[in-house]
Amino acid sequence: MSQPDMVRTIDGFAFSWPDLPIAIALSRIRESKSGTYAEMVVTLVNGTKPRTLAHRTLNLLTGKFGIIKELAARHEAPWDSMIEQLSVLSLRELRKGEPVETLAPTEQDAHAYFLLNPLLYDHNPTILYGPGDSMKSLFSLYCGLLLASGVCGPNLAVAPTPFNVLVLDWEMSAQDLRGRVKALQAGDPRLTGVPAYRRCTLPLADDLAEIKAVVSDGGYDVLILDSLAMAAGGQELEKAESAIRFNAALRALHCTSLIIGHTPKPQEGQMERTLYGSVFFQNLCRVSWECRREGDTLALYARKNNLGAKHHDLGFTFTMTDHACTVTEADLADDPILSMNLPLHLRIEALLKKGDVLTALAIANTLNAKLDSVRRSLQRHNGKKWVPLVATTGTEAEWTTL
Repeated sequence: MSQPDMVRTIDGFAFSWPDLPIAIALSRIRESKSGTYAEMVVTLVNGTKPRTLAHRTLNLLTGKFGIIKELAARHEAPWDSMIEQLSVLSLRELRKGEPVETLAPTEQDAHAYFLLNPLLYDHNPTILYGPGDSMKSLFSLYCGLLLASGVCGPNLAVAPTPFNVLVLDWEMSAQDLRGRVKALQAGDPRLTGVPAYRRCTLPLADDLAEIKAVVSDGGYDVLILDSLAMAAGGQELEKAESAIRFNAALRALHCTSLIIGHTPKPQEGQMERTLYGSVFFQNLCRVSWECRREGDTLALYARKNNLGAKHHDLGFTFTMTDHACTVTEADLADDPILSMNLPLHLRIEALLKKGDVLTALAIANTLNAKLDSVRRSLQRHNGKKWVPLVATTGTEAEWTTL
């Protein structure tokens, strides 16, 4: 018996023997405490029509007498040697891992760049999280339309060359999303390109083999995952293993990704909300934005950026009618609730731009901010954003914008 030819497939390995009419494919390979498991499909390729001899789960590390006996009853071949060969070669290849590369920069190397500025970096994950009914899914679909059409939106810049976008959806139906696409296209006729859609039911890590094939066959550049809780398994999200398993599967797809997450019930007085689940979901993502909604206004607050400087917060207005949805830029400083999460100097600047001349105490009372914090901000930006008027003896200075 000859040595087998081994080919790495999207989700495993394919083996064939030059002197035997047998082909064996291993897929869905996963490691656990009890061994390394794979789905094994054994095919007899003698003749014009291949015939499946077995489709079983194989533990690459334990005894294989049962499957060898079953195969021997169906076709004569040196099964013990064949199964041992593929087990050894597969484990050797799996444990070899990725090759070592040099970190010496070349002329072609550059800093991480945006696919959708300032939200999505090429081949990196971004998490957009917020409470329910905060327009996260609608906004993510709008981003997908911009990318697929190669057109820019308010506060959002896209290269003119369209990207292939795939929505992996655990929550909504294709029909519901098509209705939203129709409304967004009616609001902006430039949105001619549309993402593809795949309905998902299994966690990402459990469906990885099929999704890898879909991504490869479709040549998709960007994935939109809705939502994180379902994609990560839905159970025990607060355990680190859920986050690690999800991110390992996501990394294997080699795509830019926009992931929709949720928030736990906020604590009393909590200003900045957190992503629901294990802290590793937040730690392992490269970029994250918190999402809040007031009426038709959506606010995005930059919470994390491992790839560059944090961007200033963004605001969008979604104007909806029975037939169309139009997206425009919104000034968060104009909303008394959404502006609470803006940096203090921006809130002070917006207040003074209304034309009032105010003392530090009046500013603090109006913005419900700490007086010491207001005074520090006023001094830090003195002469840049505003200036104090000359105060009479015994009175506090009043401030006005430049």
